[in-house]
Amino acid sequence: MYRKILAHPKFVLVITGFVTLVLALQISNLRIDNDPASFIPKDHPSYLAKERTDQLFGEDLALSIGLRDPSGYFFTKENLKKLIHLSEALKNLPNVSDVTSLTTTDFIEGTTEGITVHPLLDPASFEGTEAEIESLKEKLRSWIVYDQALVSRDLSAVQVLVVLERKLSEEQREQVYHDTMRILQKIVGTSLEYHVAGTPAVSVLISENMRSDLRSLIPIVMGVVILTLYVSFRRWAGVLLPMLSITIGTIWTLGIMALCNITLSMVGTVIPVLLVAVGSAYGIHIVHRYYEVEQDEGRSPEDILYTVIRDVWKPVFLAGITTLIGFGSVVTSRVLPMRDFAIFTSLGVLFVMTNALVVIPCILQIRHNTLPPLPSSSRRISLQFLEALDNTVFRSQRRSILVFVGILALSVFGAHKLIVDNSLIEYFKKHTEVYQSDLFLRTYFAGTRHFSVVISGTKKGDLTDPRVLKFMDELANHLLEKHPEVSKVLSFTDFIKRMNSLLQPHGLYEIPADPAKYGLSSFSELKDLVSQYLLLYSGNLSKWADDALEPQTARMMVQLRTPNNSFTRIVVPEIYAYAQNHLPEGYRIEVSGIALIENTLVDLIVNAQITSISVSLALVILVIILSYRSFWIGLIGALPLGTSILINFALMGFTSIPLDISTAMVASVTTGIGIDYTIHFLSTYASSLKNLSSQREARRKTLTTVGPAILYNAVSVGAGFAVLLLSQFKPLNYFGLLIALTMFTSSIGALTIVPMALEVFKPRFKN
Repeated sequence: MYRKILAHPKFVLVITGFVTLVLALQISNLRIDNDPASFIPKDHPSYLAKERTDQLFGEDLALSIGLRDPSGYFFTKENLKKLIHLSEALKNLPNVSDVTSLTTTDFIEGTTEGITVHPLLDPASFEGTEAEIESLKEKLRSWIVYDQALVSRDLSAVQVLVVLERKLSEEQREQVYHDTMRILQKIVGTSLEYHVAGTPAVSVLISENMRSDLRSLIPIVMGVVILTLYVSFRRWAGVLLPMLSITIGTIWTLGIMALCNITLSMVGTVIPVLLVAVGSAYGIHIVHRYYEVEQDEGRSPEDILYTVIRDVWKPVFLAGITTLIGFGSVVTSRVLPMRDFAIFTSLGVLFVMTNALVVIPCILQIRHNTLPPLPSSSRRISLQFLEALDNTVFRSQRRSILVFVGILALSVFGAHKLIVDNSLIEYFKKHTEVYQSDLFLRTYFAGTRHFSVVISGTKKGDLTDPRVLKFMDELANHLLEKHPEVSKVLSFTDFIKRMNSLLQPHGLYEIPADPAKYGLSSFSELKDLVSQYLLLYSGNLSKWADDALEPQTARMMVQLRTPNNSFTRIVVPEIYAYAQNHLPEGYRIEVSGIALIENTLVDLIVNAQITSISVSLALVILVIILSYRSFWIGLIGALPLGTSILINFALMGFTSIPLDISTAMVASVTTGIGIDYTIHFLSTYASSLKNLSSQREARRKTLTTVGPAILYNAVSVGAGFAVLLLSQFKPLNYFGLLIALTMFTSSIGALTIVPMALEVFKPRFKN
């Protein structure tokens, strides 16, 4: 079948060109989405919990805007007038459901008849007199809920929250963000500092920087691979043929993604870069072997081609299959971007490998007479390096084994220091505007990350019971006192305490939880008292309770000063444990929100990492065992791969590189690519062992035959991934660095650990 395909090279090339053109036209339809809520399955408990909370209390995704006067004092007539105009302009934007600022927030005040609710700062009547400003400041001081929520403690800055409507597309979120920035520039200009952050801003900027990365990194990585190939082969045929199979495979992959309506996340940025870097391997081995065979005199082009195919197809095919296994092992992940990455990188690798085995031989048949021979100087340096490496390793096997064991021990120690986290704001480098804005909002206000604690009863009015209100208040105090990472807790109880302080003679800012203290005889009467408070309140409580008069469900918002998810993994179980011990019977509690979804992502990433490494290593070992019908050869083949993965985790542990949505895939990519070097070595070694008298001769023959191609491949792939160091995202910087490192360790391991293990254990090659 394979020979029949190659017998019609021109027809094959025409069909390939047509398919490539059709799929290339689809690429412009690719969509981008970096909303963290879209990263996890829609049936996951944390996603469903957020949906329930949003339906009850409205969307909690908001752009956080910090405004600061450089003088250190915001409360002037000019600044407050600008705040009024800004709030009005933002409120009128499409896809904005609410704007919270000093000019849109209610203030509860006591009167002789009870309480009254009126605007904290009334835009219609505000003239900016000194008396009005002092009155505003007095109101802010009188109720703690405003502190670090709407105004900084030093009165130098104020915060505006632009709440987005539910279920917006990435394009709609981008429009809101850019409209907000345009309005800020128009109204505020340079008179005030302004900082914009929050999850919507972060996801929009990730998408925009992704587009920038794709435009810049793909040409750069192609240039790096082309340069590496030319330095390796010193012939343009050795460059253009591998690059052609890569380009076709990449176009097919992205085109099919567009046809399947798959959205690209930040992880998706890696797919074309990965295919360009990885795909060169298959073409390199075919072209390198072709040049070797071609130098034999007196052979026809057809004889040369089929000799190459006979020698190379099996290791190339096995390398492709094991690469598919490595990438495909992530397909079990419940993190949707990771799953899509696994599916389409696997598909892309299949396309690139198929094109290398079909398109390159077809071109070699047609253009054989135009290919100049490979200069001997291109192999000389690599052979000298390989000889020096071989002499160093095998001069003293005992010393080499001790060094290997020492590296393993050090790697295990470093891997124990590994940090697991996936903070979106940490994707950005510290000098970027959005990172500095987030830092500003964490410094002057309560931060941009939060989660909700929802307490529910069984019937309407249950949340007027002072016992459950007391629990909510005590839980808030517990979190604030025990955890400095908790910056503020806003709650339904804040309104009850405010009304209690205004309506009771003693004026205590507390939950009325002691009947005797309030001249009552039972908790039932206290519950009626709370109901009377709600009856008197004429403001809006929809963000905090499901019903203004008879609430069955109420909400607490826990705001976090830390950007890291590691704290969420600590505090959420603690909240449930606290509720188990203190929540009155008949009530239940649920924690939800974006911070919890980001925490869920971390858990799913860890689970995917464990599964993918286990599955990919097991399947790769199985492929080698079945190929050579030897259990021991399978284990030996996995040695350099396992060592590379362990060294990778050790480096991450020692340098505090977190295991996140990008770096979690390094091990799978390493498995998929790194095993190729071992497969090519084992294939040539087995062939050489049949014709030579000793393992030493077979080893030396293998190093001189396939060793240069392994080095070319490792340098090409490593250099291609190193281009990701130019990305605007830290996770992709780390991803590129770690892959480049594992290409070095896995290729050197294939050339040293594998032959050393073969000579120590002396397994039999049955095939």
